[in-house]
Amino acid sequence: MKVFISLNQFCHFSDIPKKLLKKYSIEYINNPLKKKLSEKDLIKYQNKCDFILAGTEKISKKVMYNNKNLKAISRVGVGIDNIDLKVAKKKQIKVFNTPLAPSDSVAEFSLALILNSIKQINLMDTKIRKKKWIKLQGKMISDLNIGIIGTGNIGSKLIKLLFFFKPKKILAYDKIKKTNLIKNFNVSYVSKKALLENSDLISLHLSSNPETKKFIGGGEFKLMKKSAIIINTSRGEIINEKKLENALKKKMIGFAALDAFEKEPYKGSMINLENCLITSHSSSFTKSARKMMEIHAVKNIIRFCIKNKKLN
Repeated sequence: MKVFISLNQFCHFSDIPKKLLKKYSIEYINNPLKKKLSEKDLIKYQNKCDFILAGTEKISKKVMYNNKNLKAISRVGVGIDNIDLKVAKKKQIKVFNTPLAPSDSVAEFSLALILNSIKQINLMDTKIRKKKWIKLQGKMISDLNIGIIGTGNIGSKLIKLLFFFKPKKILAYDKIKKTNLIKNFNVSYVSKKALLENSDLISLHLSSNPETKKFIGGGEFKLMKKSAIIINTSRGEIINEKKLENALKKKMIGFAALDAFEKEPYKGSMINLENCLITSHSSSFTKSARKMMEIHAVKNIIRFCIKNKKLN
């Protein structure tokens, strides 16, 4: 059995994943370019491998049809929207992810963006570096209605972190309502419209799929408070970036903090806006989270091999 590791970094924090592969006699081939691979690169380097240990690079129809040996793709991370799932299903290629491993890290990062956004820390730092000693008035979480869109693993963990700051209200929107969040953390599930209209700060925690694409756009920004803050640590496709930029420029909303974009690295004009904080899709990039994601992704492949009796 042979696995192609398409990630530009692997076992940077721990060699356990490679030891696991060696233990089960699974040969591995590293990404030779040490960068995010294009479709052409993937076709070239993963050809004849049985598995792909994947990052966020696009694994398209061409990639899968150019490898007759491909049996499974194991994603180091939560989102699998970069994989053509219809083709994978048609070719009977199993697709795995690691949904639990990055949850704590992303929830903490979301909380950090929330605290920065209401305290305006990054903006004060920028002004001071320009020789402008300025004090900007902050807000208290206890004075805010906080809206959480998506209460899966990450959204739920963020709610639990926020609960100790005693927000005025925690509003939530999700198709599946979690009873424990309602009982133990005073969460009120409301409609999308009600959440947008009543939240002082909104944090997005949705997976990317046809239903959630452009989930927040022009109509949604019109519903939000002029002082509202929006946080996105999930997927860039969830927000209509052009509509968001327009809303920020026209002060239809107050502030945005973004860790995910439709095209990365992000080079758009929101970089020039003072009321927009931009980070480099780093919410899950901590030593422990990365280590666990890689271990879980490798274990997905090993379990697949054992189940299908592919190991000697």
